[in-house]
Amino acid sequence: MKEILIEAYRTTKKLSGIDPSKPGNMRQLLTDDNAFKAYITSLAESIENKKDRESFTLLAENTRVNLLENSMFEINPYESLTLPILRVWKQTECAF
Repeated sequence: MKEILIEAYRTTKKLSGIDPSKPGNMRQLLTDDNAFKAYITSLAESIENKKDRESFTLLAENTRVNLLENSMFEINPYESLTLPILRVWKQTECAF
């Protein structure tokens, strides 16, 4: 999972200029549609089943909305791990 996350950070930075690994950039990532799409697409890339990939994308979008609604000024540093954790959970759920 570490490699997937590093690649997602690298791809997002390359495509949008936003580095999600840097503290404070998560809010910018969540508010920028292109950056968010690049990040989620990169995280979902290794999900082999198309239905599971689409499900993860939908869950990620719903989580994005909730994170933005719950954080008026700044994203809690722990909340920046929400989407990668969701990705791991979706992968392990599919294995059962």
